[in-house]
Amino acid sequence: MQALLREATALAATLAEQTGLHPSDVRALRALDLLAGGPLTAGELGASLELSSAAVTGLVDRLEAAGLARRVPHPTDRRRVHVALTEDARRFGADIMSPLQRRITSAIAASSDRDLAATARLLGRIVPAAGAVDDAAGPRRSSGTT
Repeated sequence: MQALLREATALAATLAEQTGLHPSDVRALRALDLLAGGPLTAGELGASLELSSAAVTGLVDRLEAAGLARRVPHPTDRRRVHVALTEDARRFGADIMSPLQRRITSAIAASSDRDLAATARLLGRIVPAAGAVDDAAGPRRSSGTT
């Protein structure tokens, strides 16, 4: 498990380095892709990344400048905006992640049904337990930095 977490952290750092994006930008792109069936409000994005509203503004400014995100007016509240991925961001993600997806798909295809079932059962226990870490730790204190 630790090796998998190390690899995921290293992948995120490599993506940030290769693309010239800030690590928070990479996390935001992932959040916008994974968490939303559509755009997220800036507040929702900030909450998912545990960033202040000022940090989210800077992050969205950077993503817009890179052509990876756009601000969309909220349909009912003129004070709020949604943040949506652009098609360039979707192509960027597909280009970057395709080699990784092929390697993972190959590893899965080489696994037996028994191994896959055992892995699914194990992950079914690990994923909820990992989420419980935040619950057990109590409320997070803001350090005032992003």
